[in-house]
Amino acid sequence: MQDMSNKTFILTRLTLIAGCAPHAWNDQCIAWHGDDDYWLRLLDMHGDGQTLLIHLDQDMADEMNIYSVMGFVLYNEIDFSVTPWDEFNSGEKFNEVH
Repeated sequence: MQDMSNKTFILTRLTLIAGCAPHAWNDQCIAWHGDDDYWLRLLDMHGDGQTLLIHLDQDMADEMNIYSVMGFVLYNEIDFSVTPWDEFNSGEKFNEVH
């Protein structure tokens, strides 16, 4: 239960920072849409709330959004990746998660 509680905390805070109306495909991926594409994703890597990752697509987000989310991520010691989504999703950068 603690793990899902942590996921809820992170989701709530990201919504305050990034804005409402995230899109959820399933319990493992919640994303925020920018002008052209999704710029922020909360990924539950195993679907159990234990391995969470914040993905920022620097090609889709503006600087202020990146700084705001990164401040939250670094302060709360959440794993993250800042890469284009296609590059991250291809697996090339998956092992370089911070």
